[in-house]
Amino acid sequence: MTKTILLFLIAAMSLGAVAPAEGPTGIQFVVRVIEASSEPGAPNDASEVVPAELKEILRHTAYSQVGVAILRGRDAEFSLGNMVGEIDAEIVDRGGDQLIKFDLELAEKVPVIDDDGEAGYDWRPIIETADVARDGEDVVLGASSMSGSGKAMIVLMNVKIIR
Repeated sequence: MTKTILLFLIAAMSLGAVAPAEGPTGIQFVVRVIEASSEPGAPNDASEVVPAELKEILRHTAYSQVGVAILRGRDAEFSLGNMVGEIDAEIVDRGGDQLIKFDLELAEKVPVIDDDGEAGYDWRPIIETADVARDGEDVVLGASSMSGSGKAMIVLMNVKIIR
């Protein structure tokens, strides 16, 4: 039965009776969290994905990938180690160009002591941003020095329209 339906759909598409969906069907996001430091021999080398302009500003010598999330859809939730994130996106038409408009939130799990002296965890926002990107563009969402450590955290994202 399944074979018959599949053959019917293939024949109908070849005759033009059923057209494939036009336009974009979704969005792919690749979110990378990278730790920059000046310590030699950093694991998970990510120096190739950090833009040269950013390297000049930060002046670190080692870049280590902390985590990567590959997501498809217009809205997605993800986790990277002790971090969680959420992306809400849409494809918009601006002057004939299709762009990806997105909101991204990334939070880190941190230990806390509540009012009763009990240890627990809470979520501390790291990045909350809204932006627009071109199809295939790499976006630097944030780069921040980690106080007193001589390190920095970088969040990069690549966006692509899925057709």
